Amino acid sequence: MDQIKIHPKFAGIQTNYDYDVAVITLNEPIKFNLTVDKVSLIPVGTIIKDGEELIVTGFGEISVILTLKKCALDITVALLISL
Repeated sequence: MDQIKIHPKFAGIQTNYDYDVAVITLNEPIKFNLTVDKVSLIPVGTIIKDGEELIVTGFGEISVILTLKKCALDITVALLISL
């Protein structure tokens, strides 16, 4: 790994998880195989409408009241709701 760039607005996990994203620059190319593969992202400008199903993935806390750290990637389906 060459460099990790954390979002400048990320205030740390003690406050909240807003802007909890980072970009990792690697020294060498990734070797894809049966357990390592790329992730497809939607094209820029794609419009997602209310009620559409989205696949949400991530690591971290699974409860606001009882903090449990996950060691594996969690995946769920959610509906988009605009506020």
